[in-house]
Amino acid sequence: LYNNKMAPTNSLVLSITSTIVCLLGFVESKEVPKWIGFCNTDEIGCNSISHHKSESLFAVSFLPKSSFIVVGSVVQPLKDASILEEITNVADNDQVYLLCLTQRTLDLNTSTKHVPQGIKTLLRIKQVPWCTVYGISNETPNGIRSLLDMYPNSFVDNIYLTTISPALNVIPTIEKHTSRNKNQIVRDAADQNNYMKTLRELTGDSPITLPDGETYTIRSRNTYQSIDSLVSAEYIAEYFEKETGLETELQDFICCGSTPTRNVIARLPGEGAGRDEVVVIGAHMDTQPSSGAAPGCVDNGSGTAAVMIIAKAFSKYTFNRTIEFVTFGAEEQGLHGSAYYVQNAQESGKNIVAALTMDMIAYSNKYFGVTIEGTSDKDILMLMSLVKENMNEFAPKLEVKLTERSFGSDHVSFQRAGIPAILGIELDDTDYPQYHRSGDTIAYVNAAQSLDILQGMAGTLVDLAELD
Repeated sequence: LYNNKMAPTNSLVLSITSTIVCLLGFVESKEVPKWIGFCNTDEIGCNSISHHKSESLFAVSFLPKSSFIVVGSVVQPLKDASILEEITNVADNDQVYLLCLTQRTLDLNTSTKHVPQGIKTLLRIKQVPWCTVYGISNETPNGIRSLLDMYPNSFVDNIYLTTISPALNVIPTIEKHTSRNKNQIVRDAADQNNYMKTLRELTGDSPITLPDGETYTIRSRNTYQSIDSLVSAEYIAEYFEKETGLETELQDFICCGSTPTRNVIARLPGEGAGRDEVVVIGAHMDTQPSSGAAPGCVDNGSGTAAVMIIAKAFSKYTFNRTIEFVTFGAEEQGLHGSAYYVQNAQESGKNIVAALTMDMIAYSNKYFGVTIEGTSDKDILMLMSLVKENMNEFAPKLEVKLTERSFGSDHVSFQRAGIPAILGIELDDTDYPQYHRSGDTIAYVNAAQSLDILQGMAGTLVDLAELD
């Protein structure tokens, strides 16, 4: 236990408490630490670690490989924050465990006065491949999570958030925070050129090339216009196969009496312990009206194209859970495609743990924003909250509204089956003048709003699937 020389007595008490809690955390996770290195700064002596730099480095230099470092009470900026980076370099750890003992709320949404600069510096270090954070606060651990969210490219993999009550009763709670490469994945997905090119081809604004080399223009994706509907599904399947390399399935079914239609499913197998759990991201690909041209750029080419380019970005990475990228048929006739997909999944024993859907994300007139539709179900409320957090992180200009009134789109099929599911839909959805009309063309697409909603969904998908 290394405590700085200028710390007050109560800091020593907190230091010991922190160490005990850290050890309890290891008992809970069935890991046994070899050594503890404790470098403490506090509200009064917050720069003592810098003043006693040589002693700090000397103490840490004795720590063996695979030990861990605890940094406590860093509630004010360090004058020389680089000390933490030097400590990490000297320790040469395989695993570094960072304990943030705060004596106040680190709520970055309301105040940045007490942002711990030293911790922020430590999170930018790239040499350390793994890190677990133990967050302890006598008020709330949310600020620590907010702080880590500011650095989604940091090496932090796990957060163990523990609240200490006034009586010092330790109530451990564990949450997973996956962040390595998250920013990069979301940036890859937000490719405007790819998005608009895909959307133009899908909606007939640009011709596509068929396997035999001929060009073809998709005039409609309406379920009852079978040729165009089936060709558009083939186009999506070919995109999945060529652009992502993922295993792709055309899931055929009969809708509305005797009309053949299909879902398209691309599967990215999980490579962790959660590989048997499936996270779905989907959108309906069919359009209205049922006769004449039905390009459906906003409803729902915008959501379908988003699923397609998210699949392309995610296919370059590995995840703990399996992800299925699905475009549903026959939504406009009563959610038939998603209902068939869910029923088939449950009958085959597929364990779907969450579903994200997008429908009409491109139109913006009165608002530049998104509505997240869910229900009052506890798990769905948690999912809605996670989506909102990611929207705020990756699309801060986007107005985000939450509603517990779910209706009229594919997320409802999952909810009816007891699967946590939400819908992302533009705030202007009820005001769209070309709703279910042949005039639903590329001219009404706001690419910036589409990509913002896409990024929030992609960030949420990373969290749900857990980057491996």
